[in-house]
Amino acid sequence: MTAKQFTAALDALGIESNRDAARILGVGRNTVTRYCHGQTAVPESVRRLLDMLTRYGIPKEYAS
Repeated sequence: MTAKQFTAALDALGIESNRDAARILGVGRNTVTRYCHGQTAVPESVRRLLDMLTRYGIPKEYAS
């Protein structure tokens, strides 16, 4: 997953901040920033999680 695809997935989910993305994905805020800028490769597990969230939505307990 490229940085562009990662940010597009966040946009599609309506995730507007790196802080929210970090909480929902279970990673650090700086990690999300590195994914967005292409400094760190997005792991397959994060790609799969984004795919599932895109298909089925973000569970309420993750969004709060």
